Amino acid sequence: MTPTIGRIVHYWSLGHNADQKPEDRTNCLASIITAVWSETVVNLYVFPQDPYGVPDAPFYRTSVQLNRVGGESWSWPEIVK
Repeated sequence: MTPTIGRIVHYWSLGHNADQKPEDRTNCLASIITAVWSETVVNLYVFPQDPYGVPDAPFYRTSVQLNRVGGESWSWPEIVK
């Protein structure tokens, strides 16, 4: 897929591994792409929640890499059929 402004993606505050099971994805947050630098680098507006599910203040992240392991990254949401 090609990233475009306005698309909803996952933001990973600690990086992520595509093999992670959904229950292991506690650092996965909803986000919207706000700028596209390349096929793999975007700016995001992130919507966090506290441990009790209460929305926290949204924040921006710039130049976030796709599927980076060991640091913040973004990924496409999985398709559930």
